[in-house]
Amino acid sequence: METKALSLAIRMLGLALLLTACGNGSLTRGKASALLEKEKPILDVGTRMRQTLLLRLDIWVPDNDIKGKSSQLRVLKFLEQLKSQGFLQGPQTQRYNLFEGPGTQYYFHVVPSEDVREFGGNEIDLQVALAHPYYGEVSGITQEDNQAEAEVVVKHRATRAYAAIAQALEAAPGKELQGDKWSMGYALPNGWRGEDFVASSNKTTVRFQKYDDGWRLR
Repeated sequence: METKALSLAIRMLGLALLLTACGNGSLTRGKASALLEKEKPILDVGTRMRQTLLLRLDIWVPDNDIKGKSSQLRVLKFLEQLKSQGFLQGPQTQRYNLFEGPGTQYYFHVVPSEDVREFGGNEIDLQVALAHPYYGEVSGITQEDNQAEAEVVVKHRATRAYAAIAQALEAAPGKELQGDKWSMGYALPNGWRGEDFVASSNKTTVRFQKYDDGWRLR
């Protein structure tokens, strides 16, 4: 009787050790999160560029804008607000006539930052990063043999550039983003994206490979 009990105990212990070994060999959500935090893989370009907009840094204002209500002047006030926040420099000015009569062209320049880069090969049109993506929680894992895929939530952290533009829009007179050539849509050709958009999240897939010393990102 004692022999049977001892044999059963040994078998149960062996099964427990086997299950423990199998568990240690699996990629858990905790392990995947730790590897992402340690190695910080770069997100794909599509994920990173989703949170950008275009910003135009020049505007022509007519001399006959006596009441100060023209849409051109609203754009100028918006750009001046960005300057007051240390985001822009300038402006340089140039005088010339358009169909509306004589006026002044204002050219601003961006203060160098990791959040902006030239668009279209000129200094007037900029591509501005509104948020930096980062890896959030691991929402699921599929595993086959020594390979695994983790579904990971990608979240976004607003940039200084986003805060500056949001404040400038709030302070500048006239907040409409659509309309004629000289509306605020002239300065923001693809429109403005509010806080909800910047704070949005999406999901991406990260691949892992198991080696003799543990799991690594592929």
